[in-house]
Amino acid sequence: MPHPFVLDAIRDKIYGCIYGAALGDAIGLYTEFMSADYAEVRYPLPQPQPYQSPSAGSQSQSRSGSSGNAGVPRFILAPSFGLPTTPFHFDSHRSRFKEGMWTDDTDHAVLILLSFLRGWNVIKEKQRLAPNAHLEPSSSNILAAIDHHDFALRLADWVNYGLRDLGTPAIDVGISTRRITQSPGYSANPSQEAYKDWFTGGRENAANGSLMRTHALAILTAGNPSYESAIQTALENSRLTHADSRCGWACILQTTLVRSLIRGDLRYERQLANYVQHTLSKFQHTPNGQEAMSPFHLEVDHVLRFVSPDIRSLADLYLDAPDSGGYVLKTMGCALFLLRSAMRELEGLDPWKRAERRMSLFEELITRLAMAGGDADTNCAVAGALLGAYLGYSCLPTHWRAGLKNGEWLREKIELVYDALWGMAVV
Repeated sequence: MPHPFVLDAIRDKIYGCIYGAALGDAIGLYTEFMSADYAEVRYPLPQPQPYQSPSAGSQSQSRSGSSGNAGVPRFILAPSFGLPTTPFHFDSHRSRFKEGMWTDDTDHAVLILLSFLRGWNVIKEKQRLAPNAHLEPSSSNILAAIDHHDFALRLADWVNYGLRDLGTPAIDVGISTRRITQSPGYSANPSQEAYKDWFTGGRENAANGSLMRTHALAILTAGNPSYESAIQTALENSRLTHADSRCGWACILQTTLVRSLIRGDLRYERQLANYVQHTLSKFQHTPNGQEAMSPFHLEVDHVLRFVSPDIRSLADLYLDAPDSGGYVLKTMGCALFLLRSAMRELEGLDPWKRAERRMSLFEELITRLAMAGGDADTNCAVAGALLGAYLGYSCLPTHWRAGLKNGEWLREKIELVYDALWGMAVV
């Protein structure tokens, strides 16, 4: 068992990852399907306002906003800084939600966690009935509790009935996810139905619907020393709905990045290129002409266009282009860009300035990504998972955490997962 100080850090990163994805999801909803120009018109930066500092007694001061200029944040989820919650721009899409709600992105990750908890409880019950049994959070037990078929059935049920635990409907269902999960043969063989849908659709569908949930798998496999089992777990889960190799590769990269951030193996920007190249190598042709991880073609040069360290701004990814907003490589590319940006900025700072800057980076970067428009909720959810695992829960903006709908319920589920994975609660 790791030292309690190490467990504290792991716990902070696990909470940061799940909450970071949910917060990114909620903030991205503000601008989902908008162009960057339209988002700028609908959500202008508020003017600076005095506010009561919790640590400054009666002293009033201004707060540095997420734009880098003096001012309040562009998006406020819980009343703060003398201003109320930022209202949605009212339209046919956002009228179905309330501010602070997450969307299908977080629902799918939650379904993975709920499925795991069900599997874990089954294992606990079996061992309870066995003589002299003592359940340990071993790698084999944890992997056994990850049941892809159970998750697939939960996903199909969610499309029809929403997240039953919360009584919330499935509002923002992806087109391909709905079509695949409601096909007649899905409950018997989910991966086969996903492949058939992809093949009959011209082998072109590479949407981000499986990528948005895969950070949950990274958390479940973070304690497993086997890197390959984490990769296989991510790929198998992706293929339940998205057969294309681009989707599978993105899920593998996201899983390995989040997993390594939680474990403390990934700390510096210079390491990122190795993760990209190693995961791509899983799709290279083997001597017998068959790809090691997938029967489908993956154009490596095309992939690298979206994850290159030479990308200098989010504008280079054209996230708000109307014909490719939900493209999985764009979502992976912008998430990696934000992680790279955070690492670059923090690496050159002294410890005191680094600690101070960590507290504002998540809000600033997620806001910047949301204002790029396009499939903003998914882009921000995937990026939020990475940044949350890198910075930790303690660095997430408090007014966002306080304004997240069903946040306390989510906290309870994370705590149950953490206890199962690490065998104890840190106090």
